[in-house]
Amino acid sequence: KLKLGKLPRAVRPFPAKELPVRVAKYEVDLRENMPQAVHAMHSILSRMVLFTCNHCKERFPTFHPAYLPPPLIAKEMELLKRGREGVAACNVEVSEWDDLPPLNVPDGLATCCSGTCLRCQRDMDRQLQDLGGDEGRGAIVVLRSEDNHMDPCFRFPADDLRDLFENATMVEAMLVALEHMQVNFVTVSSTGLRKFRRNTLSFPQDVATLAQRVELMKNYRAGDRVNSVRGPGQDPRNPDREMKKAVFATGEERDRFAVDGAGALVIPARVRERLPSGLLVVDYDHGGEGLERPENVSPRVSMPWHPKHVPLHIMLRRNVGRGRDVLEGLEVRWAFVANLLQALCAYPRNGYGAWRLDGGEQEPMHKYYDPRMFHVMSEDEIKLEFAPKEVGGMVLKADEAEKLSVAEKLQSAVDVVRPQHYIAAGFDVNFVGPEDVVAEGGEDAVWADGEEDVGGEGGGSVKDTMYVDEETFCLL
Repeated sequence: KLKLGKLPRAVRPFPAKELPVRVAKYEVDLRENMPQAVHAMHSILSRMVLFTCNHCKERFPTFHPAYLPPPLIAKEMELLKRGREGVAACNVEVSEWDDLPPLNVPDGLATCCSGTCLRCQRDMDRQLQDLGGDEGRGAIVVLRSEDNHMDPCFRFPADDLRDLFENATMVEAMLVALEHMQVNFVTVSSTGLRKFRRNTLSFPQDVATLAQRVELMKNYRAGDRVNSVRGPGQDPRNPDREMKKAVFATGEERDRFAVDGAGALVIPARVRERLPSGLLVVDYDHGGEGLERPENVSPRVSMPWHPKHVPLHIMLRRNVGRGRDVLEGLEVRWAFVANLLQALCAYPRNGYGAWRLDGGEQEPMHKYYDPRMFHVMSEDEIKLEFAPKEVGGMVLKADEAEKLSVAEKLQSAVDVVRPQHYIAAGFDVNFVGPEDVVAEGGEDAVWADGEEDVGGEGGGSVKDTMYVDEETFCLL
């Protein structure tokens, strides 16, 4: 109105200092091509599918055939950078689809597809070229196919054991795994978000280092499992008797016992008593007893691993769930763990044949799970040794659980499903969030049974364990 020469009817004056000046914090020129590029990127990523090759059985996420990255961008992507064989080092390209995936999926989940991956197709094309283009001149056997015995599940009893292995939780699998994956992460200080940094795909458990760290190499106690290379022998009271060499053993002994790197039989035993002189009185698993020097025996690994030695670190947030919520997907069912271990160590049934082409019928299903090399704990042993003990809804402390009889321990043993169970079992549990936060309801939020603390190794006060819920977990 002022520009038109008109004055408003009412004027309300304000001091200039009371009018804050608002300006853009950042001067940004928005361009149309940038949002369109972001939209195109998310259109490609949100339509990726899970592909399974019919030949090599590899499963990998790949791009939808209608939403492939443009060639100009694809040639710059490390994931699609091809080597001298015509495929990337970690191939995610498809040569042939059994059925094309739909353009849009209503539920937003990735579609599962199958066909022939580009690596297998290139291998078949090379073999066909070597045959002069005539398939009748010879058979084409894909390098990584089951026809070439490269299927990792070759002769796996899928009908009997597939459900057992597929239904195992991550924690249950880690308890029986001989190798673990290591994951490192960093925390971004500005946002507090965790960012993946790198991982070590597979590394074997260093049994010697583990034994040294937990002092298994000395101070043997009654009940400890050990490996002997002497056995009862002709004079079991002589601790310096000769080693039992495999070359001088009978065929039955070689089938019954494993052989170490020095060519001696590995004879399992259990320490009965430690004498004042330092000598050990041991009972051999297959009968007999004898004296052994501590330096002549080695600790016998027991499987599954103790929860304290599993590289699992669970981070829980305080003030949520009052500590009674079940951590779904992380539970540990001790009977399930025992079944997993028994399946890995199982010998083939009569008439089934060897598990492997170059193996024999006296070999376990998993080549490295030889029960002759370590002690396979039964379900009752696992529950007595590792399971939390709960009576009347309360988790018992370690000293309280020790006072129970064997029958009472087995009856009170529970699976690991709640935070206090993880702590009592010995898993590494950490809490994040303010320590002085009180759950909604104040003092009424305390356990109804008046529990003051949670026992077991790593246990903490009720302030640490009452108000927790799963926030995140990671492998370190």
